[in-house]
Amino acid sequence: MRLLEDVPAGVLAFLRGADVVVVLNLTDEPVPCPVAGRVLLDTAVGSGYPAPAMLPALSGCVVRSH
Repeated sequence: MRLLEDVPAGVLAFLRGADVVVVLNLTDEPVPCPVAGRVLLDTAVGSGYPAPAMLPALSGCVVRSH
C-alpha cells in the first residue's frame, strides 16, 4: 500500500497492488477525483463505469487505474 500525495485537501487515496486505487472524500463538498480508470466499487452508485470527474461529498470508490 502506498499513499498518493497529489490529491485535493480532505481526500485520502492509496494504491493497492499495481493498479487499484482506493479514494475517499472526507469533506462536505464534491472534489475532483484524483484518478482515472474503471470503478470496481463505489459507496454511492455501484461499479463498472469510468471514474467520476468529481467525487461526491463523504463518498469513496475503488478504481482500477489505466
